[in-house]
Amino acid sequence: HLGFVNSFYSIILNGFIVVGINNKVGLDELKNIIEQNKLEVIITTDEFVDLLEQTDIKNIVNYNSINLNEYSDEIDLIKREPELDDVMVISYTSGTSGKFSKPVELTFRNISFVSEEYKKVYKLNEDTKCITVLPLWHNYAMFACLTSSIVANSCVIIMKEWDLELFIKINE
Repeated sequence: HLGFVNSFYSIILNGFIVVGINNKVGLDELKNIIEQNKLEVIITTDEFVDLLEQTDIKNIVNYNSINLNEYSDEIDLIKREPELDDVMVISYTSGTSGKFSKPVELTFRNISFVSEEYKKVYKLNEDTKCITVLPLWHNYAMFACLTSSIVANSCVIIMKEWDLELFIKINE
């Protein structure tokens, strides 16, 4: 959703690290992710607030309750230019063994390389429409759809759920 995209880039441009969390995660795993990463703030939507309120996290920002019209157009974002080897995203992968998913640190270099490769493979350009239904915290959606489209200056269309009629209409 737009909230993810805005939050994703706001976090990065302010010098912080994105920790994408599956909103279907269980309470024990959520507590583990919060503790492992020493998270101080979580930006979320209505669907995830109830579970977050069962944790020790003190700062829950519900994107659905923010009125963006209240904020100035003049926001000083970039505090410092990131280095290519700085961590940009901590991604949790379920493709591992054990009780909880494991974190993987992805750097600006990793994400830049992957985004450029997806751009080449999918022949993305300013005339391309990239449509995703996958949740953007998922690595494939985050990189193959979101960051590669941004790199290619493509249009990103985020569907909340699969809708064949809408898909056909978008592609007409």
